[in-house]
Amino acid sequence: GRPQQFFFVFFIFMMSLPLLNAQKLANLAMSRKLPRLCCHQRRCMPLHS
Repeated sequence: GRPQQFFFVFFIFMMSLPLLNAQKLANLAMSRKLPRLCCHQRRCMPLHS
């Protein structure tokens, strides 16, 4: 039914939130600890091109 489908999507959304937050925190920690390696990340590539 529709309520079951909604609950499933909501459950997946709630389960993915901590993973996304952990990924962001990990990226922030990596960029703060190792500023030299920032050049090897994709988001820094346009600065060098």
